[in-house]
Amino acid sequence: MKTLTDVTPYIDVVEKLKNIFDDDTSEDVEEVEKSYSSYTKEDFLNDVFMSEEEYERLRSVLVFKKNIILQGAPGVGKTYTAKRLAYSLIGEKMLIELRWFNFIKAIHMKILSWGLDLLILGLN
Repeated sequence: MKTLTDVTPYIDVVEKLKNIFDDDTSEDVEEVEKSYSSYTKEDFLNDVFMSEEEYERLRSVLVFKKNIILQGAPGVGKTYTAKRLAYSLIGEKMLIELRWFNFIKAIHMKILSWGLDLLILGLN
């Protein structure tokens, strides 16, 4: 079995790396509970150019049809609207710091927990 000392002539670098990886700091780490700002239907209506009737229709289509497709030309706000719709359904603006892929995965899991099969977002 080769070790790091067998493959590098820089012993001082090896020692520094060993110290970094052998250092057990797990006792010093605290779990920090994150609090997220709430996000309501009113917040959605303030952020997105949509009437309350259109919002309710979009929400009911999602609940009853278990599927929505947002379509439009590039740059009209499909992604922006989809994020805000998800925030309003969840009730928290909780995913703002995640990458978009993780956002979609988290939203999909939340919707599955509601018994809905799929949320399709037009993300062209």
